[in-house]
Amino acid sequence: MIYKQSRTKARRGFTLIETLLAIMILMLAITGPLTIANKGLTSSLIGKDRFIATYLAQDAMEYVRFVRDTNALYGVNWLTGVGTNWTTGLSPCYSVGGTTACYFDSLGNTPSVITSCANVDCSDVPLYYDTSSNSYSYKKTTGTTQTIFIRSVKITPVTNNTDEVLVSVTVTWKDVGNVLRTVVDKEDLFYWQ
Repeated sequence: MIYKQSRTKARRGFTLIETLLAIMILMLAITGPLTIANKGLTSSLIGKDRFIATYLAQDAMEYVRFVRDTNALYGVNWLTGVGTNWTTGLSPCYSVGGTTACYFDSLGNTPSVITSCANVDCSDVPLYYDTSSNSYSYKKTTGTTQTIFIRSVKITPVTNNTDEVLVSVTVTWKDVGNVLRTVVDKEDLFYWQ
């Protein structure tokens, strides 16, 4: 008798290990670009906030120049607005050693109310964004939203020179990771009259 040997065909397909390995490779291929995209988005948000903070600091510096020049043209002290001391109109910001800070709105053509901060970093006075005029101010009105930005201005006399002061504008904010960020704009201003 002849016995027929039955041959069973081996099934072809993926084993469980091969399937898991294929899924792992696919997940690595997807997570790499997603991680890069997430880092790029976070960086762009931080960059946007830094861009805004830089312009808010520059805006305050320009306003200090405006007050100095306006008072000089009218023949009054630029810090107080009277007398002969050219730093008069900005006196709430003026202190030896930078122990006093102030804030002000820079909108309009007339000098704003310059207010001394309750604490030296003005952290209790946030800026508001007005969506109708696309501007930042300290006025909380209908249509404004509180921002993450806090701005303080300090004016410090330079030793041995009564015609020079150091103006320092600091803008701070907390970004998406609750990390405290800071932009500082410093400039020496001279009495040009």
